[in-house]
Amino acid sequence: MTLQLSDLYNGGLRALDSATKYPSIPTYHPIEMSARGKGRLLEENPISFTGTTYAHEKVDGSNARIVVLPKNSGWLIGSRDEILTAQGDLVASPSLRIVEALAELAGRIENRASSYILTAYLEVYGDRRTPAWAAYGDGKGVAARLFDVSYVPVDVLDLPIDNIASWRDHGGQDWLEDEVVTKYADRHGLERVPLLFEIPGHSLPRTIDDMYELLQPYRTTRAGISGTPGQAEGIVLTSSDRLTRAKVRFRDYERTIRLREAA
Repeated sequence: MTLQLSDLYNGGLRALDSATKYPSIPTYHPIEMSARGKGRLLEENPISFTGTTYAHEKVDGSNARIVVLPKNSGWLIGSRDEILTAQGDLVASPSLRIVEALAELAGRIENRASSYILTAYLEVYGDRRTPAWAAYGDGKGVAARLFDVSYVPVDVLDLPIDNIASWRDHGGQDWLEDEVVTKYADRHGLERVPLLFEIPGHSLPRTIDDMYELLQPYRTTRAGISGTPGQAEGIVLTSSDRLTRAKVRFRDYERTIRLREAA
């Protein structure tokens, strides 16, 4: 018998929420926070990548997820932090228009596996309640872009909740490789976050100035909804197997360079 939505009562929903959260993405160069909460990048020890490394645009919106139970036995929609609705709910959270943007998509995403939970991770963006809405349009429309897909074994939900968090934080989730994510998006009629370039991992810039220079051709967003595209937030670097990730944001590099010049 496969996992059903009704099986998520009595702690199951909390376990599923934890097991399907997206891992935090570190900055490519380490960031040092000041007492005022402002960060500056450190030159040493940037994250190392091997093999082909993919650079996708970092779309600035709300991190969201569609969770599909085994054998398509039900779906749920969540933000990064919590589950917002499930298939068949009469009332759904209106938070940041995530459910509005993803409900139709959730109904056509397939999970044919019998013992794995599939989670599609998307960025929902463009609404006026998100800080960077003006970069993408007039604030009236909302869009969603797929950036990752993971699988979680059903039996992980039987672990104590603290163990699930540790399992997740230590790379427990299985990820579709980058090219497979693109095929998955095409098969389900989903748009991916824009792919900007591919580069051998060993060729990535190691210094702050060189990485900032690499960013320059990608300053304008390629994920616009309407009107004239504005400034992009930056890029996300990922290894082919999706196990190594790093974010590279314009504002981090510009702040660091400004502080360095003022010193």
